[in-house]
Amino acid sequence: MIRITGEGFGDWLQIVIEDNGGGMEAGQAAVIEEILDGKKDMSLESQKSIGIGIRNVVARMYMFYGEELGIKMSTAVGKGTVFTFRIPLPGQERGDAI
Repeated sequence: MIRITGEGFGDWLQIVIEDNGGGMEAGQAAVIEEILDGKKDMSLESQKSIGIGIRNVVARMYMFYGEELGIKMSTAVGKGTVFTFRIPLPGQERGDAI
């Protein structure tokens, strides 16, 4: 199951994408956390272990929203994965990101 929900909070939009899959091992989760933090100098081993899809999505989101983008991930083996995105609404002054 994949569930996508969205909710507005003043001048922010929060989008949550969650699944009930197998979750991730700590090593794989650490690599994805590097991507979510916008690190471009990942090791070759890290780059091989994750497909280009998530890197491309995150890179494009950072290009568009910059430091105002907030992304968090929560995962545990056997318990699925949850990604929470907090993005500014167009034309709004912003408070703190995630």
